Amino acid sequence: MGLLFEKLIEIGPDMALSHRIASSVDCVGTDVTIYVRSGCTFADGTPITERDVAASIEAARVSEQYANRFANVTAVKAISGAVVLTLSTPDSLFAYLCDIPVLKASEVDSMTPVSSGRYTYGSSAQLVKNPHCAFPDNGPNQIQLVPVTSYEEMVSGLTVGFLNLYTARGVEDASPSVTSRQTYFRTNNLIFLGINAAAAPAGSLLARPDGRVLLSKALDRRQLAEKSYYSRAWPATGAINSFYPCVMTKQKILSEAELSSAQIKNQLEAMGYTMDAHSGYYTDASGKRLTLQLAVYSGSTYKKYAAALIQHQLASCGIESNL
Repeated sequence: MGLLFEKLIEIGPDMALSHRIASSVDCVGTDVTIYVRSGCTFADGTPITERDVAASIEAARVSEQYANRFANVTAVKAISGAVVLTLSTPDSLFAYLCDIPVLKASEVDSMTPVSSGRYTYGSSAQLVKNPHCAFPDNGPNQIQLVPVTSYEEMVSGLTVGFLNLYTARGVEDASPSVTSRQTYFRTNNLIFLGINAAAAPAGSLLARPDGRVLLSKALDRRQLAEKSYYSRAWPATGAINSFYPCVMTKQKILSEAELSSAQIKNQLEAMGYTMDAHSGYYTDASGKRLTLQLAVYSGSTYKKYAAALIQHQLASCGIESNL
């Protein structure tokens, strides 16, 4: 998408905002004003106007991909040189939601809308440089698109040389049969451990707010990131990516475990649990072992490994968990 369609905003690797079609985004209360950069055009030379930006946002609001991020928007209005959005609740970070493509107002439903990005459609399965691009770079003059039907076909294409580049989601390693150079980049995907407190029996560890906090503080996020994702993930210190400048120094969760064994022991005993010296696990007042059920997506080797590490970390705290 970034090749064919320019965005209002781009979020850099350090989570800093780069203004593209939007020259600035001002958030005041429930009003957001997006100022449209002058001089930007589509690949056919047509100027990009506030009407195009407003239509692109409206299309995003009803799309499957972007509807959730724009659920807070109640109205979109194009004015001279800008687009004004009305929010149901204030959002000072709304600019981070504006990394969406800009299309012609008349083509938001088209299967082949006119390009606004660095490349446009060439002949057959080919992209060529957009001569009207607002932000040109030093990329190749043309990009040949090659359809592949399987991973094996892709590896074969890389091996014989008719494919030069591919993007892999997740943390897959390149095939050993291909001589290649890998480049890793940060994404904003949050891998999290959810707790089903609603289904937990009354008075149980998961039903207690202090019990859920204990579980969170007992886990070592750095170890999970370094081992299960082979250092290709970063410990989350909050719900928002820690590389955003606005939260870099404000999020409170530590990367390492925040409780020592002695602190965990004291807190569990205060909740009424007793250590069974024979098994090494805590039991409740009835003598039942403190046991959690941990569900994990079996289709991901890395998530399964992370779950096994969580199971091991909890066991070292005296808490049994079943995968």
